[in-house]
Amino acid sequence: MKHLFGFLFYIFKLLIVISVFGGFIYYMNKQKDDKESAAQAKLEPYNIQIERYLKNSSITDVKIPAKGNVIFVDEKTRRVDNFSDYTISPYNQPTDPDDVDSVVLHNCDYVQVGSYTNGSKAMQHSCSFTVIDVATGAWSNWGEFRGTMPPEEIKRKRGSSSDETGGRAIYSFFKAGGLVDRLSPPQ
Repeated sequence: MKHLFGFLFYIFKLLIVISVFGGFIYYMNKQKDDKESAAQAKLEPYNIQIERYLKNSSITDVKIPAKGNVIFVDEKTRRVDNFSDYTISPYNQPTDPDDVDSVVLHNCDYVQVGSYTNGSKAMQHSCSFTVIDVATGAWSNWGEFRGTMPPEEIKRKRGSSSDETGGRAIYSFFKAGGLVDRLSPPQ
């Protein structure tokens, strides 16, 4: 009988540990879902006006940089990206859907540029960018940019096969002058 009581007590403790761990996982997932929902709710007013932002009145051969209040739009989904996905000045982020001056339309993928001895792929970020002046509807194609190369060598345990990537292509676009960043607040 004493062994049965000890066994049941052990099962009880195990259930408590599993419940606490499960509760923690649920809480973390809930926090992540709530954060994502809040971000999507913030972007919805911008997504409603996506047709206005992407109006194509003309195509220019001149590379016009994005300036003023800028949003980034995924060409495949035609949805506005989270503002926090890009390292631009807060002064270049619109606070109202009617205040968007420029759109950076992007089409991005990862291209395999090599492989590692453990079987992982070496991937480089590649994007084509088009800047749209919302006021005039002028589209300026900036072409394709690539992020930095992934590391030449990785050190992982044998059997680990997650792909390794280099830096994002957006930084090459910024470096080429694709964004006029307002570094100080408007006067």
